[in-house]
Amino acid sequence: SRLLHSRLLDLFLGDGSLPQAWLGPQDQAGTGLSKTSFSKTSLSRTAFSRTGFSLALVQVGLSCFVLWPVRAGSPPQHLPLEARCCLASGDCLQLEVADEPEEQRLGMMQRQALPKGRGMWFPFKSARRLRFWMHKTLAPLDMLFVNQGRVIAIEAAVPVCSNLPCRSYGPAQDAEAVLELGSGEAARLGIRVGTELRIEPQPSQSIPQSIRP
Repeated sequence: SRLLHSRLLDLFLGDGSLPQAWLGPQDQAGTGLSKTSFSKTSLSRTAFSRTGFSLALVQVGLSCFVLWPVRAGSPPQHLPLEARCCLASGDCLQLEVADEPEEQRLGMMQRQALPKGRGMWFPFKSARRLRFWMHKTLAPLDMLFVNQGRVIAIEAAVPVCSNLPCRSYGPAQDAEAVLELGSGEAARLGIRVGTELRIEPQPSQSIPQSIRP
């Protein structure tokens, strides 16, 4: 059935321009749409494809889905560095913060590899089951699932996925945030399940065009 669901996504969503991050079934705002949680009756054909849009499927309740247009071929997003993540070792990472639904939908899609010392932080309003995938990302990532300030699960060196169907990643337990790092960064920094992450706001800094990944 999982393969069938993936093929249905491909059929109804054209080029497969779905969000990089999916929310769990409690509050689907663009980041955790599990392939195993929808049925054919949740979907309907539309004319969005004529306008250059593909369709992202978004669950807004336990069983209610809406189709959200995502423009095919849109440029990757580069968010300001608005926070930092500090570890007990003294190492700190500069973070782009994806805290709006649109930002969370785009995530790291179509972005080059993150440099060392940088990451993207996905905070959510409450803990829930989160699912992320790698469709249309260009470089492997480490995904750290966080709840109450501690890492509860790590998906290390998650590979890119160029063609549907794509696997989704995430723990069975609830998380309230996800930190994405370049592949191998979690191991380099000694981050493990149970590691405490201290997230601190900092004055917003735009990423210069010349050093954008």
